[in-house]
Amino acid sequence: MQTLLEVAKNQQINALQLSYLQRLEACSPFMARLLAKDGDLLADLLKNLQVSYLQNEMQQFLGAQKIFDENSLKKALRKLRQSVL
Repeated sequence: MQTLLEVAKNQQINALQLSYLQRLEACSPFMARLLAKDGDLLADLLKNLQVSYLQNEMQQFLGAQKIFDENSLKKALRKLRQSVL
């Protein structure tokens, strides 16, 4: 399996983005593995790196999810966490 930085080098990233990813890899092995496995999530992160998410936007995200029980709520919250981290 490729590391986060190996995967990121396949994408067009600038020096600032590379610096952020190096710090992320050092601080959060979990996030580094998650982003290394999911190229779409990494691309979304790089695209929205400087974006702050507002409470209203997070509520809209959750409102668009199909939540009908505790398990689906947990899944939706995991997706939200992945998209805003």
